[in-house]
Amino acid sequence: MPGSIQPANIGIGPADPPPAPHSATGAPPGHVAQAVEFLFQATELGETGRQALKQWTTWTAYVATLTDADPHLAQLPGWNVVLPIDQAATADNLRRLLLRAGEPPGVAREAAQAFCARPPFPRATDAAAYRQACLEWLGGQLPAHALAFEALPDWTRTVALYAANLVGRDCRGMPGLRGLDLRYLCATHANFGGCDLGGCDFSKADVRGTDFSRADITDARFDDDATLLQVARENRSVPPIALGDTRHVYRNGRTCSDHGSTQVFDDDEILFVEPLAWRGEVDDIAIGRTHDGRNVVQQQSTRGCTAASTAMLILDQGFDFDPDQLRYRNMAIDERLHGDIRRAGLQVLQTQVDSMQALAAQVKAAGPAEIGVFDLEIGSHSIILDAVDLDGGKAQVRDPYHGWAITIALNALTKRFSFPDRTIQAIQPQTEQP
Repeated sequence: MPGSIQPANIGIGPADPPPAPHSATGAPPGHVAQAVEFLFQATELGETGRQALKQWTTWTAYVATLTDADPHLAQLPGWNVVLPIDQAATADNLRRLLLRAGEPPGVAREAAQAFCARPPFPRATDAAAYRQACLEWLGGQLPAHALAFEALPDWTRTVALYAANLVGRDCRGMPGLRGLDLRYLCATHANFGGCDLGGCDFSKADVRGTDFSRADITDARFDDDATLLQVARENRSVPPIALGDTRHVYRNGRTCSDHGSTQVFDDDEILFVEPLAWRGEVDDIAIGRTHDGRNVVQQQSTRGCTAASTAMLILDQGFDFDPDQLRYRNMAIDERLHGDIRRAGLQVLQTQVDSMQALAAQVKAAGPAEIGVFDLEIGSHSIILDAVDLDGGKAQVRDPYHGWAITIALNALTKRFSFPDRTIQAIQPQTEQP
């Protein structure tokens, strides 16, 4: 059994100086450290579990001292999500943090219950003793003043999320989340719209009904591909309403497209959603890139699919597209697509195909192609076809309407791309450019 606990021994700063004696009305010196040591002796927590429990204790103390000094802290971005600490659910939230630390379920549950049965801090009703105990435990390890939430250490932001009530919480645009290990977190029906969640680990997390719309989930991990697919399908993004749109303006100033919004492929037709390995911007237009180097651009108006499709082909060649074409495009014929490609300094390769076998062979030989698809729900639409697997019964496409790269069932493509004599547009290999 290890010796007595030093409060600073949580990997965030130098060892604390010996605590100063407290007044007769306060908690005795070392009260919190002794209480945490008692919990360690009474439970079977391993080293990482003990580390997690000390970090939980530190976060509790830090919040108490900061909110006492600045009652408006809970109004700041990020802080407004994690404050106040969810005291009613401490046992379950701490249990989840201990599971994340690798503790067995039974050990995590018993340790969390023991923490709640005998909390390390004096009763909050004794304000002086409570604050004194918090300051002693902190020992200057974290800044005495409030920082921007995203400036806090990773472990602090992580524990803050576990300690908060995220059920149904509006977390839209919350900073400081990228790359966090959020395994076992409970965030059912929370709204993470627009958040940067790249690299986050949501394995074993309860994210049922959680809204990830317009969130960056590049390299985010879920329990399996099926969960990632479900998250992506449930949170399809749709194009903004742009100057090139046919639109309706209501008396209250609200604007909507006369063409509404829809989805191009049904959920049961989508087999896989390709995570983006990189995201960036060109003239304020978001672009992404898959792990195998395919560029993804979302159309910037309801019927601006052709401009986004040619932009993807152009970017694939390492050339620049015209952002204004995306902003102002409202439908187009093939000649307009050819103009996009030629203005970028490239040449068009136009081909007619009369069967799915011919289409598959042409794309395999010449590379990705813009093709037109049609169904009664969406009308005509332009997408990029990257590959056709005839034996596997699937196809890889990039759909500019939702701004994603997906693998779909082959019959989903076949029923929207009729033969014979369909024309497809590609770019001539640069070795063949005049």
